[in-house]
Amino acid sequence: MRIMSYNILMGGNRSSGDRTDLLLSVMKDLAPDIVGLCECAGFTEDDNRRLRLFADTLGMIGIINEASSENHVAMLYKESLNASETYTKSVGLYNGMARVVVPTAVGDMAVVMTHLHPFSSTFRLGEAEVVSVRAAFAPNSIIMGDLNSLSRAALPDDLSGLSRTFQIRALNSVGEIDTAPIDLLLSRGWVDLAGENVHPTYPTILKGSQEESDRSARLDYMFATPDLAERCQSFTVVASEQAHRASDHLPLVADFEI
Repeated sequence: MRIMSYNILMGGNRSSGDRTDLLLSVMKDLAPDIVGLCECAGFTEDDNRRLRLFADTLGMIGIINEASSENHVAMLYKESLNASETYTKSVGLYNGMARVVVPTAVGDMAVVMTHLHPFSSTFRLGEAEVVSVRAAFAPNSIIMGDLNSLSRAALPDDLSGLSRTFQIRALNSVGEIDTAPIDLLLSRGWVDLAGENVHPTYPTILKGSQEESDRSARLDYMFATPDLAERCQSFTVVASEQAHRASDHLPLVADFEI
């Protein structure tokens, strides 16, 4: 089973031009069974017209929250997975979350997509706690999305050259590098599927930055419960030229033997 996480930048058509065809092409080429999307601005307008466009083009079913930030979180999944539960939440979360539960040969699997607070390290940590609880009920779970946080596994040597916007995401209220949300998930037993193969996910060439520049970092993650992590056959940050021009974040893809 292939799981994908993707920050599509302001709905894919409200910033840096209309990138709809590029985004859909990236996703069609990768052919996920489940894909979580964040920054789905405009997806709920006109009776969810844009959500339906993405779902229909990919041959999937879509669910979406309605966040006060207007950067909604969506989940698309194949009907053949026979999802036993879908759930979305916005209350208490700046951008919200979406969850789908599907039966597998090793038990129910919950996949949770979220996008943690872009401006407050305090809120980010609280949101990470909420998301962790919403995922932990299933014997096999995945937490993924743009967590707007750095991990101890890939700390930059120097933050002085980073943009003000990036520093807001990278530093906590006392000016220290904010790793608290990632530390929390790890302390509760979640496994970072990237392992030691850490690759930057933000920003892309779309935002005028080469992927290996001093200003690049990993903000997007995929975590799994230990038994499920052992069934992960591959984890990839998709850094193709097309992905670099489709959004300011690169997508994540993981394949599981389940």
